[in-house]
Amino acid sequence: MSITVYRQKPNEPISDESFYYNGTYTGIKYQCVELARRYYLINYGVYIPIMENAKDIFSMHMLYNMITGHPIFWDGYLNISTSPPPVRGSLLVWATGEGFEYTGHVAVVVNVTKQYVYIIEQNYGQGKRKLPIHNGAIVSQGLIGWKMPPYWLV
Repeated sequence: MSITVYRQKPNEPISDESFYYNGTYTGIKYQCVELARRYYLINYGVYIPIMENAKDIFSMHMLYNMITGHPIFWDGYLNISTSPPPVRGSLLVWATGEGFEYTGHVAVVVNVTKQYVYIIEQNYGQGKRKLPIHNGAIVSQGLIGWKMPPYWLV
């Protein structure tokens, strides 16, 4: 399923517009966390709880099924060669990096090959990019790791 990536124009003032998908709050429009939460809501029917900063996603261990309200255990892996590689729907989580030193950053994986991880993101760059993989780890400054999509083992 395709998903819209919102990009704020460079000369526009920073928006604090709340965004909703089918009546469910997904976050502040244009922010990276909003895209991650909306992607999981649309594609998996799960809700990512509200957090202080994008980097806090990595320490979360539960998602919530929107129909049943039941919690779902959420796997996360460090960006090291012994971790299983991310898959489509994984969330890459950065603690620091260019332009997000304090809040961290999150992006959605849309494809993985042996050489690259392709992502979409809001509030950074052009909305999509590819990151190289070297010796089993993704090459990107400040990348902590990834959260696997719910039900990825099923």
